[in-house]
Order: sequence, then C-alpha cells, then structure tokens
Amino acid sequence: LVPSTGSDGAPAFSPVDDRVAFVSDRSGAQQLWLNDPASGETWPLTESDEPTLRYPVWRPDGAKLLITARGASMGRLIEIDIATRTRRVLTSDTEDVRYGVYGLDPATYIAVVGGSGEGRELIAFENRKDAETHRRVVARDVGRIDYDHVLATVYFTKIAQPGLFKLDPA
Repeated sequence: LVPSTGSDGAPAFSPVDDRVAFVSDRSGAQQLWLNDPASGETWPLTESDEPTLRYPVWRPDGAKLLITARGASMGRLIEIDIATRTRRVLTSDTEDVRYGVYGLDPATYIAVVGGSGEGRELIAFENRKDAETHRRVVARDVGRIDYDHVLATVYFTKIAQPGLFKLDPA
C-alpha cells in the first residue's frame, strides 16, 4: 500500500474509512504513520523521541488512535488525535502498560498492566477532561485482550490458564 525501504508493521485499518495506521522506521526512527488513500498522502503521527511503538488501535469514530509505547523497562498508553496530530499520555509513569484498547465510551480504555514478574492485570480506566477519573481492576493474570465494540465485550487470554475469556459488559 505504501512503498518503503524501511520496516513496516502492525497495520490498523480505520473503522470509518480507507485510512491505515502503521508502525514504520522509514524515516530512520520508529514512528506511527498514517496513510490516507483519499489524499494519496502518508505522514508520521509521532516524533522520533518515542520508544518502541506497538499495537495501534483506532477509536470507533476514527478520530483518534491508541498506541502502546514500550521503553526499556516500562510501557505507557498514548492517544493521538488525528486532526491535530497531538498526543496525550493516558497512563501514569508507575504503570507498565503492555497493551490497550478503547472502551465503549470514547473517554474509556482498557489496558493490560504489569510486568511478567508482578502479574498482569486488566484495568478499565475512565479519563475525563484530560485526567484519570476512575480506575478498576477487572481481571488478573491477563495475557492479551481485544474489544468487540458491537457487543461491548472484552475478550482476553490468561497467562497461566488455557482458553479465551470474556468479560460481561456490566
């Protein structure tokens, strides 16, 4: 879709149009990029000071993206506003975020938090007016998650237990 001499990966297709977000080192440093086939343009959404970027996730209305930024020992969840190309860190520096998705409401998100030695928790966050307003642990020992926006359901795997698990939206 977007020729490059760099390494491209982790494509995430917009839920509302033909745009695709992806991680690439085409500029010399790993960045989150956006390709818009309607305009024929591709541009970076992040700057070169980011650590390793993983798992871009679109908000259901296509206005914003979540990206997990992993440093040497910690990770954080960052939200990118597509229209303004501004970024906002959603999680505190003390939380080791592994992966995150949007919740049913645009001001909510769900993240796997914790290192491999401390046990990973699935945490639901509410973030109103640019500040965390509510936080609750909804599952423990979580490996990977995904969110079905149609059914308002979180699916996840556990690290020490086989199977696919589902959280009730209530």
